[in-house]
Amino acid sequence: PTRVGAVSWIPGAIAGAAALALVVGGVFGWRAWRARVVRRSQETAWEQAMRHLAELEARGAPDAATADAWFVELSMVVRRYVEERFRVRAPELTTEEFLQEARRLGALTGPHRELLGQFLEECDRVKFAGYRPDADESMAALRSARGFVDDTRPGDVGAPAQEVARAVVA
Repeated sequence: PTRVGAVSWIPGAIAGAAALALVVGGVFGWRAWRARVVRRSQETAWEQAMRHLAELEARGAPDAATADAWFVELSMVVRRYVEERFRVRAPELTTEEFLQEARRLGALTGPHRELLGQFLEECDRVKFAGYRPDADESMAALRSARGFVDDTRPGDVGAPAQEVARAVVA
């Protein structure tokens, strides 16, 4: 005589354990993701830009095959910084439109606007005109971006930002 109901609880227990594991994993995953988002959102525009520039610098100068992507990323770091720091809608605008918007809003001083314009035009030459800079020119563009970001940082930069600056210089 075989008892039919003796093992009928096993599939239910396995399904319940799997569901519990999914819920627990989801909760831990969501908490980890949320903590990362909160940490990133606490960074100032200057801190974010300096961190991204340091990451680009650590990867080194691009070769001919990667120059477009590298300069797109470099210019987007600066555009995002300007968007956050000065409340200028930068990423969607052409260089000329963006500079006109910055002038209209009075977001940048004349020298900073000129420096930014030269930097963005240099990036545009690589991105749109097919110019291929050598390693020295690429790193000079990165230093120009860093100089602009550093020159326009807010006066009240906290300790985390100073640590980023030290890490970039080191």
